[in-house]
Amino acid sequence: MNPIVCDTGPILHLQEAGLLELLKKAGDVYIPEILDIEVKELESIQK
Repeated sequence: MNPIVCDTGPILHLQEAGLLELLKKAGDVYIPEILDIEVKELESIQK
């Protein structure tokens, strides 16, 4: 199975919908470090 590279939008929307586990079903997911930082920053702003 090919690895999946994802940007911020799909990650945030799947998280909002409570569906992040769908990424695991799609295969190996690569999330760049900068994306992890961006998602955490956006989460802290939304809280």
